[in-house]
Amino acid sequence: MSPKPSALEVISTAALSKMHFEEVPHVVDGLLPVGLTVFAAPPKTGKSWFCLALSEAVAHGHRFFGRHALKGNVLYLDLESRDVRVQGRMQRMQFTPAENLDIAFKAEDLQGNLLDQLEAWRKGHPEARLIIIDTFARVKGAAQRNADAYSADSRLLSPLQSWALNNNVAVILVTHLRKQTRYMADADPFELITGSNGQFGIADTAWLVTGQRSDEQRHLVISGRDLEAQDLIMTFDKKNCRWQCIGDAESVGRAQAIQSPIVKTILELLNEATGKEVRLTSSDIIDEANQRFGSCENLVPSKLGQKLRELAPLFAEYRIDYSPPGKNGGSGGRLHRFRRAATPIRAEQMIL
Repeated sequence: MSPKPSALEVISTAALSKMHFEEVPHVVDGLLPVGLTVFAAPPKTGKSWFCLALSEAVAHGHRFFGRHALKGNVLYLDLESRDVRVQGRMQRMQFTPAENLDIAFKAEDLQGNLLDQLEAWRKGHPEARLIIIDTFARVKGAAQRNADAYSADSRLLSPLQSWALNNNVAVILVTHLRKQTRYMADADPFELITGSNGQFGIADTAWLVTGQRSDEQRHLVISGRDLEAQDLIMTFDKKNCRWQCIGDAESVGRAQAIQSPIVKTILELLNEATGKEVRLTSSDIIDEANQRFGSCENLVPSKLGQKLRELAPLFAEYRIDYSPPGKNGGSGGRLHRFRRAATPIRAEQMIL
């Protein structure tokens, strides 16, 4: 005879609506709430420098990426390095040491006693704020034979996530992104996390660093249950070995677009035109930009159309109505048309 199932614990929406809850604390305002955060980036892209700088900011209560950090104890499990290497990093980045920032180079795994080790450390540090586990692969333990990867990761991380929330600690689990191929260029970046999507499903917050190693700027894409989605632009200062946030992707992109030789060329041509409209071939635009500003962003005529479509939101802000070739009809079939609009327009109103 099977045992009698326990009753569900339920609460009415009427009762729930009257309850008071404290807001989820943030260790770094607007970036890092308590709970489990998965931090994924391609290999060899500076994750360790990022983690050291974040640990330093929380230990001292300094700002990180322009945001206030809640001062407290920090534990950094740097399981892929050793003491001499970390000391060298600290020296290169002119790191400010702190008694409340501990580093360990060995730990149990999540199938063993890691959670007990974290709890013992937390009990000895009442102001515990941040734990960084670098990397997930080092604490995952042996894979279960024939086990479903999603279910296995979910079962493995669920206790860690619950422990972090119950103790108001931010736990960052560092992992890798799979190598991107040209077939994955348009893929959801969160689907590029190494391993199963169980990591993303359990995590309260996800940080993803996207871009190629050769890129001067990287995107830090943030998604979470307790903060707004963000797309930040970072650059790496090779002299100080520190990541710097230069703004959100939209603002940075707009600022860079405004300085585009293409945009400046179109604005000048419209200002010089006797009428309200100018019509130019792709080659004309490139020639004008090169003559006026010495550059056209290394574009060739066949690629200019795509660039102009990307700039459509900025044209709309300047009340410039843009129509690409093929939309003008007649002999103007190869011409890009730009005209001053009498009233404000939206990018989606343009015929692109």
